[in-house]
Amino acid sequence: MRKRKAPGERAVNAGISLPPALIEHARECAKVEGFDNLTNLVRYLVTQWLQEVENRWELHEIEREKLKASPPMPPPRKRGRPRKEG
Repeated sequence: MRKRKAPGERAVNAGISLPPALIEHARECAKVEGFDNLTNLVRYLVTQWLQEVENRWELHEIEREKLKASPPMPPPRKRGRPRKEG
């Protein structure tokens, strides 16, 4: 008998509903692309998407930190001749 997984490691149904025809077509395409089943394809896609999002968030965080650390920019210099006083 197989050992039970810890509660944090057990699979949980994500509750995603797709039309049966789409599921079958995706399953066939996944097999052609080398995935054993649709679950492996979805796992791969979600993992890739999460990595992209986390990288984007990290880059935004780095940019925010750079902006906080850099001194404020001086106002732009006015162009043209100075006004005559007098």
